[in-house]
Amino acid sequence: MCDVNLELQKYEEALHHAMRYLEGSRDTKDLVEEQRAHVTIGRTYYQQLVDMVFADESDGERVDNLRKLAANHYTNALKLTDTLRHQRLCLDRDIAEMQAGLYYNIGLLYREIQPDFCKSYLEKVLGKAARGSDIQQMAFMELVDIAIGEADLAQAQKYAEQVL
Repeated sequence: MCDVNLELQKYEEALHHAMRYLEGSRDTKDLVEEQRAHVTIGRTYYQQLVDMVFADESDGERVDNLRKLAANHYTNALKLTDTLRHQRLCLDRDIAEMQAGLYYNIGLLYREIQPDFCKSYLEKVLGKAARGSDIQQMAFMELVDIAIGEADLAQAQKYAEQVL
């Protein structure tokens, strides 16, 4: 229900369902589902932020608040991946995939306002993601775009060569 409401831009409804998902995962003490619920909540806040910015309806304070809320939930999800690893609840490759996705999402949250911070997180993706995976390719493309924006064409070409 969260994803359907998110697609319909019914953010409060989406958030309601995502929070219920988080509550349910905590009630059942299911750490895997709790981690996923945090990702879902983070994505809900992030999508609202993106939609506000693209619709040019954003006020700076609201955007900053949504960014902080999304980052908080993504960070909580990232912390849970360490717990999942230590408790051997997931395979290492699955943990690495979860972490790569979270690093990517956190990086994108700050792409426009803190490009160096964003780059550091996108580079973490490269260290976690499987070679040739979609998430790795997306991180390289973001890094290409950032390097072009910084007029560092040599670095952009290096990143682009990794995509091809």
